[in-house]
Amino acid sequence: MPSRAPACPDPAGAAPRGPGPKQRPGERPGDRRRRRLAVLAGGLLVALVATGGTWLVGHSGLSALEAQTLDWRFRLRGPIPPAPQIAVVTLDERSLGAAGGWPPRRGALAEAVERLHAAGAKAILLDLLLEQPETTLPEGMKAQLSALRRLLPDGSPGAAALDRLTATSEGDQRLRRAIAAAGDVVLPFALSFDRSGRSAAPGGALRDRAVARLSGLSGDQPAALSLHPGRLTLPEPSLLAAAAGLGHALVLLSGDGRPRRQLAALGIDGEFYLSAALEAVRLFEGGGPAEIDFGRGILLDGRTIPTDRQLGVLVNHTGADYPAWSFADLLAGKVPDAAFAGRLVVVGASAAVAGRGFATPYAANEPGHLLQAAIIDDALTGRFLKRGPLVVGLDLVLALAGGLLALAAGLALRPTLALPAVLLLLLAGFGAAYLLLVEERLWLGVLVPSAAVLAGGVWGATVQALAELARRRRVERERANLSRYFSPSLVETLAGRPDGPIARQQDAAVLFVDLVGFTARAEALPPERSLAELRRFHGLVEEAVFAEDGTLDKFLGDGALATFGVPDPRDDDAAHALAAARRIAEAAAAWRAEDPEAPAVAVGVHHGRLFLGDVGGRRRFEFTVIGDTVNVASRLEGLSRKVGAVILASDACVARARAAGPAGTAATEGFEALAPQPLRGRAEPVALWAWGRVQGAAAGATAST
Repeated sequence: MPSRAPACPDPAGAAPRGPGPKQRPGERPGDRRRRRLAVLAGGLLVALVATGGTWLVGHSGLSALEAQTLDWRFRLRGPIPPAPQIAVVTLDERSLGAAGGWPPRRGALAEAVERLHAAGAKAILLDLLLEQPETTLPEGMKAQLSALRRLLPDGSPGAAALDRLTATSEGDQRLRRAIAAAGDVVLPFALSFDRSGRSAAPGGALRDRAVARLSGLSGDQPAALSLHPGRLTLPEPSLLAAAAGLGHALVLLSGDGRPRRQLAALGIDGEFYLSAALEAVRLFEGGGPAEIDFGRGILLDGRTIPTDRQLGVLVNHTGADYPAWSFADLLAGKVPDAAFAGRLVVVGASAAVAGRGFATPYAANEPGHLLQAAIIDDALTGRFLKRGPLVVGLDLVLALAGGLLALAAGLALRPTLALPAVLLLLLAGFGAAYLLLVEERLWLGVLVPSAAVLAGGVWGATVQALAELARRRRVERERANLSRYFSPSLVETLAGRPDGPIARQQDAAVLFVDLVGFTARAEALPPERSLAELRRFHGLVEEAVFAEDGTLDKFLGDGALATFGVPDPRDDDAAHALAAARRIAEAAAAWRAEDPEAPAVAVGVHHGRLFLGDVGGRRRFEFTVIGDTVNVASRLEGLSRKVGAVILASDACVARARAAGPAGTAATEGFEALAPQPLRGRAEPVALWAWGRVQGAAAGATAST
């Protein structure tokens, strides 16, 4: 029989030991490198989503979706108090009678301007296109004659005849006088573009109204700042001459048809014109010249209107309920002068009357003059939104930070915790974007940071899930291996245990069993018969050990080593060891009953202190037990032949079993006490107990109950 307490391959497939980087519990060779690669790949993914998403939002239809998130924030914020300097007069449906229908009669408009001036209005924006003179001709004929007049040179007989035919009415003359007398009226002009690329010359009347000076621009002027419209729609010449200010009424619509960004000023053939809203602010602030500084924005008497490089501003829709009065009530004298005194008054038509409105965060069909009021409000209060290169850069930084945090959460936390962590990051990002909009008027993006957070979180959770799946598969393989050596009750404890060396002392019971004379017998048997008998022996040992919650440490050729109480000791370990020994002996007896030539078994059992741990070198190490207790059990198994017993147990083992209660008493039933016997390596004889003794064997041994 082989020497006792030999080593066998670790059934759990443990990893080689030796110098190397510190590993996490349960980590296998290569896991750390794979984890680093996964983190690097996740970081690259987050960076790609953050940078690529930032570019896409700025150069694709995703910007419309980002703008929708801005509208959500506006609605969450709710309306804000309006600037107190603004008042509104609306030509609504009930005002059509007083205004003489649509378009309103010039005399009615003149009366409105006169009343506002008399009430002390500081500036008036008449947000109506007054291109054609008012005549008694039908509208269709009037438009045709006006188009014909533009084709004729000034001073020609035909032009003079058309001028007389379309001469201004008394209403036009009255409106001209009212505008001139007020000295603070702003009229809008419109421009449009066609595909021919032709340009409508602004003419001297428009050029005279170019109030913005250009500064702060080095190099060539951006092409977007010098437009060439196909058509200009200017106020009627006499009204244009009388107006104190002229501003463009171009409304820019984003991809979803909403007016979020507007041009504070635009260039036409090298001359710059403010928007009608900012022209009204200029007059309201004193009428000084405007200066365009491409490094800062538009300067109006010390007030800075921040713009982008194309002179655009982002409208901070207030949703405010401006003090508004009906055009009919104004003409009827029902509005007190205090409603307009010292204010900038915006006069326009409702969407139902004008036939067109604009979708804003707070209204599905907001009239154009209320959009002008919102721009005026932003200019007077300095509440324009900010989204320049620095804010876009902040978007990128937040996207990277959020994505990496989500990646870390996905990699470090269990899925049940990683998902709430990612959701918290998303909510934190939206909350930060909302607070910065409310407090600092910053338009931070939420799409790209959210996409980066989701990408990082999903990647981290996927890597974590794959690692967990690999770990479970590894544990299943370990469990399958362990189930061949350990009792089922211990397989779950040992499977998937943290890697690394185990070394400790503990009490346990040790059982050695051997087939008596099998080596000599095997020489006379065919190999197939020898292997079959050996397998049957291993099977009965395995069944007996596992039935008593033992650990099958290893097979030793025609023998086996089993432990009870490894790795977790219990009070009844000795009882289980003796019960397992009896099961083995009884199974062997049944085998010999079937085949009288079958080999007998010899079993030795001892309980005591032993060393439990991993032994071996760098490439191969094993989990086993060593120490004096193991040696005594091995020698008891060898001594059993001399005393003529099937099972030979130490007195320490039997005493320990009986102390465990009824189960131990049952396990020790039938054992006979023997006279103490000397054992190699022991200075004093060892008290022994035998079970299944052969009569007359081992003379000198004393039997007792």
